[in-house]
Amino acid sequence: MILRIIEETLGGNVSFFKTYPKDPTLNQHQYYLGVMQAAINPAEKQFTPGGIILHLHQPCNLMWYQFLNIFFFVFHTAFTLFNIVGWAFRSIRKWHLVTLSLTAFSWFVLGIWYGWGFCFCTEWHWEVRRKLGYLDHSNSYIQFLVFKLTGINFPVQLVDEVTLIVFLISFALSIWLNLKDFRSKHRNNKSSE
Repeated sequence: MILRIIEETLGGNVSFFKTYPKDPTLNQHQYYLGVMQAAINPAEKQFTPGGIILHLHQPCNLMWYQFLNIFFFVFHTAFTLFNIVGWAFRSIRKWHLVTLSLTAFSWFVLGIWYGWGFCFCTEWHWEVRRKLGYLDHSNSYIQFLVFKLTGINFPVQLVDEVTLIVFLISFALSIWLNLKDFRSKHRNNKSSE
């Protein structure tokens, strides 16, 4: 399957596979991705599981995409952290519930068409990184972020399960605390009348 996708990507020209040396330390998936990367940019002879940088010829676009790449790292990471701990702060709990609802909509509703856990922010960030020449190998932003911060490449299923558990706990806490705040405010309004 991977070979067929690569064949289609390269327009059926896979003679490259016959001559490219096989590295015994890589699994088949990493090998095919490395060969595909080398076929896209033959001057690059190294396998890099974290992505390979292709050379761009438009400096103006390059600067814009570099800015967007940094913006998405900061914004998406802050958004994720807010989704995890926003319930703890009474003054922003309503906004926390809104951001969690947007996340749930993206994962579970848009996910019907684009795959479970689809995140439009991740999709936009990956598009920017593709324009910069990075070939990221993860569909999960959380897995990607953990790898970038720690250097540890946890299994996708483990990261997805932990992400879902943390999300559900945060969502439950946010709903419960928002309802509690609403009831408390409603009781205070009745007693002051």
